[in-house]
Amino acid sequence: MSIKKTDLNIIDLLECDSTNTQIWKHLTTLQDIVLLRTQTQSNGKGRHGRHWVGDTPGNLYCTLGFSPHDVSRQHFQFIPLIAGVALMRVLLDLWPELYEKE
Repeated sequence: MSIKKTDLNIIDLLECDSTNTQIWKHLTTLQDIVLLRTQTQSNGKGRHGRHWVGDTPGNLYCTLGFSPHDVSRQHFQFIPLIAGVALMRVLLDLWPELYEKE
């Protein structure tokens, strides 16, 4: 599955209860890929049911939601790993000094 910039819907909120909760409301009404971000969240949900509160503006509080039509359920477990590697690649492109070889 390749993602084109035009396929991504971005929703910006000043505040919300949880980006994970809010993303479900928008996935059914928008295209398949939605990035929902907020300046603060009061009742966030992390992985494995962990509580995640973000009341400091300037931090990153977001959820990327998508409908993985081309991904089988057995591969769902790899999505966080793939997302982490992709994010690291982007960060290294922006700030190569993050990776210092010794």
